[in-house]
Amino acid sequence: MSNNGGDFNFSHARINSGDGYFQLLEEIFYEIDKGLRPIIHFDMHGSQERGLEIGKTGEFIDWESVIDSLRILNIKLNNELVILMTACHGLYAILPISFEKVAPFLCLIAPEQEIKIGHIEDRVPEFYRELFSSGSLAHACQKLGKEFNYFHSAEFLFKTLTRYIKEKCKGAGGQKRREDLLTEIMETRLGKEPEKISEYRTKVKQHVAPNQELLDRYTSRFLMGKASGIKIDELLTEIEKSYL
Repeated sequence: MSNNGGDFNFSHARINSGDGYFQLLEEIFYEIDKGLRPIIHFDMHGSQERGLEIGKTGEFIDWESVIDSLRILNIKLNNELVILMTACHGLYAILPISFEKVAPFLCLIAPEQEIKIGHIEDRVPEFYRELFSSGSLAHACQKLGKEFNYFHSAEFLFKTLTRYIKEKCKGAGGQKRREDLLTEIMETRLGKEPEKISEYRTKVKQHVAPNQELLDRYTSRFLMGKASGIKIDELLTEIEKSYL
């Protein structure tokens, strides 16, 4: 499924093996150079623990491999890849995502639980009809019903960084991280000057403290330079609310 030059075109490909999965993505990779801007729809079986199933062979593409392979396409597309999965438990594809790497897609639309064939047959055509007629992905997603979840990379980054700052930069977690870093410093040649421990402690505290520079560094990498609009004050406010 692609949006190419303002027109929607449909292409169906059958995946007969694990190698076939990766070959298909390689073909899409080279088509991007020709102007392809794909919405990739995986109509497959899925497993929470094992990933996407190749129906013909019973092979599984584990979620980490799925994410790594899609990341290659998303980098090529400058974080504009859209994925629709009608595989049961397709949302579990987000579990291996790390905010320290580039996002594997701009957004993923997938069910968290098992999904009935009847629901897919009823709702997915409505999704595409809305997408074709309005050109709005947001409106099209509403046609899929509550069984499908909409995962957006910028929202994921906000939630993940909020949790990271809360656990690693604030409270007991932040204190432990500061002490661990200070211990590492004192075990180097810098530790031969114990009278400077107060100076080192201050620098460690400054290094761990959450700030806009830290936030911008992660957003720039994960979203490939796209502006997220996320401000450090918003994250800190969200963290404070979590304590209430």
